[in-house]
Amino acid sequence: MPSQQSLRRSIIPVIVFLIVGVLFIAAGAAMLGVGIHKIHQSKKTAESCTCPSASSTFKPLPTTEPARTSTLKTETASSPTTLLTSPANVPDCNLTSTTTTTPTTPPTSTTSYDLSSKAVELIFIVDISATAKRYFDDYISFIKNFLNIFTVSSLSNSNFAHVGIYGVSPDPNYEPTYCSLGQLGMDDLSGCLIVIQNSITNKIGQYLRKSLDLVQQSIDDGTYRSRIDNHWIIYLTSATSITQSADAVAKAKFFKDGKYFSFAGISYNGMPRENISIVTGGYTCTYVTNSFSSLTTTVTKDLQQQIFDNQNDLCMSS
Repeated sequence: MPSQQSLRRSIIPVIVFLIVGVLFIAAGAAMLGVGIHKIHQSKKTAESCTCPSASSTFKPLPTTEPARTSTLKTETASSPTTLLTSPANVPDCNLTSTTTTTPTTPPTSTTSYDLSSKAVELIFIVDISATAKRYFDDYISFIKNFLNIFTVSSLSNSNFAHVGIYGVSPDPNYEPTYCSLGQLGMDDLSGCLIVIQNSITNKIGQYLRKSLDLVQQSIDDGTYRSRIDNHWIIYLTSATSITQSADAVAKAKFFKDGKYFSFAGISYNGMPRENISIVTGGYTCTYVTNSFSSLTTTVTKDLQQQIFDNQNDLCMSS
């Protein structure tokens, strides 16, 4: 029979083998658990970072701009709009912006009138007294803005707009600066207006009759186009009254009664309506405002509409 010592020697390797086996199995089970956990986590991450389709999350912003309406024009946009949109609160999956192209529906363009091809003569008579000094930059902006929708030409046989700009002398002995009717193209306006602005004096007065006499010269020398039926005098002032008004009224009446000119007046931070309306062609042709915004929108559009509608009959009441 084997001795006790011999049995002990033969059992020890078995025990060691069993212990090693148990440890190996435990380690394998642990590794398997980690692998399963990682697979689960990977699946969860993939689900949370699934990039949604452009149609669900990347909703394009509205691209149809509402029509902007006005008395003059409604400008429109007609080209398709490309939007780069990026969703909010989406997990960082190295997402790139999705490009969604949505064609816009162009709003219909509505225009109550088109003055770009209108044959018309426009004479601006502007205050160059001390009262106008602080407002003359507004005068310049108004005139340029007003003429933007006309085709201004200096050609004598033109069927477009002829323009003249005349100052109103504050002094009976002072000859006002002016740019004669029909001598200006659109590119000449700025230069003419600057020259007239530089002639502003520190005197107070509105000798309107002197300026109207200069306008008369355009009729006498043939510059005035009698073949068309749309001629306007637009008087812009910041003075409180017209000096020697009876003379100015008489000359304005001559132009209106003879169907030479329609006569509109704009008091900008100046005289009350009753003072300027004595020379204009009626209530609807007389504007009084202290607002630059009103001058360049409401007043401008209303007067342009009257020019479009005129058939040698508007703003001629005496």
